[in-house]
Amino acid sequence: MLGNKNKKNKTVFGGIGVALLLCMLMVLMPMSGYVDNNETTATVESVEADSTGAEDYFALPEKLAEADYEYDPSLELQGMRDAKTKAFLNEDGTITQMVASEPVHYMSADGTWEDINLNIQAYPEGWGVTENTFMTYFAPEVANGISVQANEFVQPVISGLNPMLVTLDATGSAPEPFFTAPSPNGVEVGGNVIRYPLAEGFDLDYSVESNQIKQNLVLREVPVIPEAAEYFGLSEGLRMPAGYALFSGEEILGEELFKTQEDLQIRNLETGELLVEIPAPVIMEAGAEEPYMGTFFVQVYGPEIILITVVESDWLLDEDRVYPVAIDPSIRVNSASGGYCYIYYAYCYTSSYRYHYRYYGSYYYVPWHKYTFTSSSALPSGATVDKIEFKKYMNYANGASRTF
Repeated sequence: MLGNKNKKNKTVFGGIGVALLLCMLMVLMPMSGYVDNNETTATVESVEADSTGAEDYFALPEKLAEADYEYDPSLELQGMRDAKTKAFLNEDGTITQMVASEPVHYMSADGTWEDINLNIQAYPEGWGVTENTFMTYFAPEVANGISVQANEFVQPVISGLNPMLVTLDATGSAPEPFFTAPSPNGVEVGGNVIRYPLAEGFDLDYSVESNQIKQNLVLREVPVIPEAAEYFGLSEGLRMPAGYALFSGEEILGEELFKTQEDLQIRNLETGELLVEIPAPVIMEAGAEEPYMGTFFVQVYGPEIILITVVESDWLLDEDRVYPVAIDPSIRVNSASGGYCYIYYAYCYTSSYRYHYRYYGSYYYVPWHKYTFTSSSALPSGATVDKIEFKKYMNYANGASRTF
């Protein structure tokens, strides 16, 4: 959860959404043996990203290549894999063990740990990502939403149903459709991102990460908002599995309209077990220097959720606003402890986001991660640590859309 929930009237966060692999490298003494761990129609455009500047801040990424960890893949000791660990045999007989902050492997149907592949693939009835810690499917039409299978033994969460641009008054109780010209574009797919056009100048992006689905409502131009409208944003439906409910902290939400800038959780009613989390929405703007929070208005009718994610109209219409702007709700499946630090204020936030943001040569945000070593990640018997290094591998960036 973000540490700063206050509204800001001048600037927003413009961080680069990156897939980060922050690894602790441990070189171990040689060991004699290891244990094997294997125990409908739609117009689609495939795009190539370019990096011409700030106007391409939300350009789609290229196909994500396999991460280069500086070690020979043929020397990986695959029997030492787990969700967040890789190990490589060095020339001198020692072993380098990499412990990542987020998953780098998923468990296959055969019971083996395989490399995660976040590239969106085409299927007969849409698109999907299946080589991940959870399965995600995207409908050919934006109105039919996305399916997030967070637990193989539980029905998927359906999100993004019938998305619609709306305005709200101060009470949030009377959403009005926002009418504008239709978009001439079709559905676009690039790397781990799929883009649905909602209207001319408004796109709905979904990006798949190893721990969450990020949704961006991208506003490419200043919307013409009615004077009486206090908020502008996106209304969508979600559907929960049977036996689950939407929570805000310990409170179960229902038909009464609920307003919040905090995280929401979908939990099992009997056990309280968390299935997925909906992090507090963050507003992103190219070149902004500090975070800005959006607002949720939510109502629940049985398994159906009506979620409206908005930002204040005055903020969008501020003369200092730089477009494009993105309103960023997400569905988080799992996350390690961490967040990001704002260098200017010398302050760190605990968050599901791992911002690493450089703008015109100046760093504004850097991510932080917490590593917890348990019995499952303990050193094998007889091994000792020779050195520990901290490295970051960034294999793609959203915004300038560069691959590394």
